[in-house]
Amino acid sequence: GERREREGRGVSVHVARFVELQPAAITTMAHDDTLKILAVGRGNGDIQLWSTVAPRWHPIGVCVGAPGSQIRAVCWAQSRLFSASLDGRILEWSLSTLAPAAAEDSHGGSVWRVPPSRA
Repeated sequence: GERREREGRGVSVHVARFVELQPAAITTMAHDDTLKILAVGRGNGDIQLWSTVAPRWHPIGVCVGAPGSQIRAVCWAQSRLFSASLDGRILEWSLSTLAPAAAEDSHGGSVWRVPPSRA
């Protein structure tokens, strides 16, 4: 912000400018019960990670997706995070670097859902 004084009155006025935040739509969510992390997939390809440890949830990071990528599914398997998108890519994300650790093409177009294997 900035401060301005009105002439002759000695009154200080604080002018604030706000950024108009327009978050991308939430397209999918998945929770890992062991790590207590909620993964929130966004329409812009990002995945927000939230700690769900009581007493308050709080953000712990953002996995930044590729431009134009639209996350349609996130899933946890043995405390490993995977995502799938309309561009046909399936990614495993590193929780330490918040970057893709591995990538695979679906070889069949868009991926809408990735259920975890119970095996």
